[in-house]
Amino acid sequence: MTGVSPRPSDFAVAPARRTPPQSVETEVALLGALLLDPSAIARVQELAPEFFYMGQHREIFRAMLHLVAGGSQQI
Repeated sequence: MTGVSPRPSDFAVAPARRTPPQSVETEVALLGALLLDPSAIARVQELAPEFFYMGQHREIFRAMLHLVAGGSQQI
C-alpha cells in the first residue's frame, strides 16, 4: 500500500444522458386532432414546435402554425 487515499474524482462517473419526458402517442393524437378540427389550434397555439420530441412532429406542427398565421382555414 502506498498510503494514498483515492480522490473523489477517481470515482466520478460522467452524468448519464437522459431522454427527456415525452409521449410520441400524445404528439400523434394532438396532430391528428388538429387535422380533424383545425379550429382547435387556437387552444394549443401557446405550444412551441420545440415541445415535440419527434423532429417530424415539430415540422408538422410548425407548418400548421404557419398555415393558420397565414389565414388558412384548413390545415
